Amino acid sequence: MPGGQDGRHLLLNDEAVVASRPIYSALVGVAALLAAAPLAGQQTDSAADTRAANALYAEIGGNGLLYTLNYDRRVRDNVTGRIGLMFISLSGTTEAGERAEATVAFVPLMVNRLIGGGAGRLELGIGPVFGFATGEIDEVEDEDVEFTGLGLPALTSTVGYRYQPEDGGLVFRAGLT
Repeated sequence: MPGGQDGRHLLLNDEAVVASRPIYSALVGVAALLAAAPLAGQQTDSAADTRAANALYAEIGGNGLLYTLNYDRRVRDNVTGRIGLMFISLSGTTEAGERAEATVAFVPLMVNRLIGGGAGRLELGIGPVFGFATGEIDEVEDEDVEFTGLGLPALTSTVGYRYQPEDGGLVFRAGLT
């Protein structure tokens, strides 16, 4: 099946680019764990019930290169899980007058350890960043060329400061990735 999928491998010009099913399964599994976390460890003490467990935020630079939109879930007092998305679409013309388009997405998937007490803590994180790309180049040697790929994950990490009030409110993060 040229340029299609055989159910296990993404094919490009009759060559297997990458086994996609295990990566998609891992992404779905981590998302399910983050979503199910509130069901797993219900605590009865009132301070734990009022703790802000979810955070939505935008990040400039960082683990998704240009920017990321992130969902962060506190699964324990000192552990969070995070998934983000960076998406960009580019187009242009080559020197030979050929039109080129590409769409690229990066998905960082991280586990963070929070060290210290209170709202301000040291944050140490690690996890993979998955890269996805698709595009087209018109008229390369009298033929249009299309490409689609799922890159192998790269390892990323974070060392930073995190301010997240326990009763909710503004989350502030600054760090190195």
